[in-house]
Amino acid sequence: MVNIVHCRVDNRLIHGQVATAWLPHTNANLCLVVNDSIVVNDDKKFLLQMALPEGIQLRCFSVEKSLR
Repeated sequence: MVNIVHCRVDNRLIHGQVATAWLPHTNANLCLVVNDSIVVNDDKKFLLQMALPEGIQLRCFSVEKSLR
């Protein structure tokens, strides 16, 4: 079952405030990034995953897919 605990619109994607404050504060176990250029670039996805704390999963969706 999906349980969205926090939603943030930010063109910086994953940054320090998200990784060190919002994710731990909400006890999130998944970070969803909606960005058309990220979804097709494995190197950028890898870098985003590295920015996340251990144990937080990353999912990347295109804008179109996220609207469904």
